[in-house]
Amino acid sequence: MQQLRITRTATLENLPALLEAAEQACMQVGASATARDAVRLAVEEASVNIMTHGYDGTAPGPIT
Repeated sequence: MQQLRITRTATLENLPALLEAAEQACMQVGASATARDAVRLAVEEASVNIMTHGYDGTAPGPIT
């Protein structure tokens, strides 16, 4: 199985790329639609929290 890794700057404009990477990873392992939805929600929530609070008061850094 091929490893999927993506790193972007932790800004909301990069959220779609992170969600697409999560979707690709789910498809690669044959995850069900329910599992894909759960993974998408988890990635979205964690990413937005990092983007909103993780670099609070400083320039955004990486998110992987």
